[in-house]
Amino acid sequence: MSSPKHYRFDGLEVTLSEHQQVEGEPSSVTLRTNAAGVVLVDWQVKPQGGDSWELPPTSNWPPRSGVNRDALQTMLVVSEVPEEQSVSLTVEGCAAIRWQLLCLGPPLQRVPEEWEEFQLQCNVLGSSVKVENNLRVQHQEFRAELEDSDEDQELGAYVRLRLAGESSASAPQRVALEKKTLSVLMHVASKVFREEALENNFEAVGQTADMRMIIDSDAALQIFLASASVSQLAGPTIELRLQPHGAGES
Repeated sequence: MSSPKHYRFDGLEVTLSEHQQVEGEPSSVTLRTNAAGVVLVDWQVKPQGGDSWELPPTSNWPPRSGVNRDALQTMLVVSEVPEEQSVSLTVEGCAAIRWQLLCLGPPLQRVPEEWEEFQLQCNVLGSSVKVENNLRVQHQEFRAELEDSDEDQELGAYVRLRLAGESSASAPQRVALEKKTLSVLMHVASKVFREEALENNFEAVGQTADMRMIIDSDAALQIFLASASVSQLAGPTIELRLQPHGAGES
């Protein structure tokens, strides 16, 4: 659960607490207030990836709810805390909600006078984590597939090579790799730059306009070349850096 957000309006207090999805329960927001009498909350949601405010999906409507113009109106109920009313709002799949209380009083009043927006964190973070996990799984599967098969290595590729520290005015060297393997890459590089040490003591970094990737295995080289083939028209660039003597040795 993220930190509650507290509001104060002329002595009337409102607290919104966000709850992440747990054990099949959807993400929700609990609204609490010390307002007396009958209290209703008008609320709308902004779906993830959307830019407009909408009614919550009917599957997310709490009990004691009904449509009030373009918002859903839900009645709060007395909670276990003395002099407090609350309601739980399901917000699964939403990026934000906005709300306004209607206190029937007396006196009759709307609090606050304008809509109050509440940005959600659990759905946004949860979505990011899911995307990151999916990408990690796809990368691992792709890497395993490449390591289990020599077919893609036999196809060869063209790349542009550059030594780290070279002037930006120096054009990278375009070379052909007979196979997409790290040993072939470094052998070709040692011939092009007359640096025999490149074959045994180096760091290779693949670069395109969209990414930067350390190349430390045959699979990494093949993943980089596959990604680069759809990210730019020019050939991918690999920057080579000689490692200090003893680097990486224990």
